[in-house]
Amino acid sequence: TIFGTIGNSANSLSSVNAGATGTISTFNGDIYSKDTNIVGDGTVNLNQDLIGTNLTFNANGIVNSIADISATVVGTAGTINMNGTTQNITGNVGTINNLNIVNGTTTLNGNLNALNTNISSNATLNSLGNITSNVNGTTANSGTLNMNGSSQTITGNVGNIKSLQNFNVTNGTTILNGNLNAVNTNISNGATLNSVGNITSTVNGTAANSGNLLMSGAIQTISNSIGNIYSLNNFTVKTGVTTANADIKALSTNIENGATLNL
Repeated sequence: TIFGTIGNSANSLSSVNAGATGTISTFNGDIYSKDTNIVGDGTVNLNQDLIGTNLTFNANGIVNSIADISATVVGTAGTINMNGTTQNITGNVGTINNLNIVNGTTTLNGNLNALNTNISSNATLNSLGNITSNVNGTTANSGTLNMNGSSQTITGNVGNIKSLQNFNVTNGTTILNGNLNAVNTNISNGATLNSVGNITSTVNGTAANSGNLLMSGAIQTISNSIGNIYSLNNFTVKTGVTTANADIKALSTNIENGATLNL
């Protein structure tokens, strides 16, 4: 265990190596280092901020963080557990095995590329970049994913194994290339969800006549109601065949040329 600060903003280290297989390394102070390397399958506990250029996984190690990670996360394996109350990851994350939002709210300012992303009950991931990952709750109907960027793409399924509690598109346009399974999906005023897969979720605006839902896949099914609490501004079937198994409430519903809506 290291109790003090490593480096400082004016004099950061070139590299810090930790996480050798079979070891547990705990850092109770800030780390200022250009490169922080997780060299083995060990565990690294970050109890204060990590400030640098890269956090690199050289093997399948584990990083437990309760503070900010101001670095780009790189590697081909490894797991990050975000255990704090309010945390930020300023760079891109990828390509790692697992990003787990265990507690509190984590804001990810860059892109995410992970085999699995898991969000615990009452935990929240605020995403501002693209997501290349399957995103799930840790149990059925747990966790919140907020898409807060101006133009984002999710490549993977959301809630396909363990459904989320909430999937929120708060800003801009989010393209979801996989299936969506969440208790609630909320689309803010001026925001758009462009879905290519199936939707198993109750979809609402955040106020009456707010939010846009576009169906852009070949064959899609919406299992739950749309706009039953707060109606959408716009519901559009752009391509293919969409089957809606429950009510649709929207200010306008549009079916583009060649597309079909089955009710």
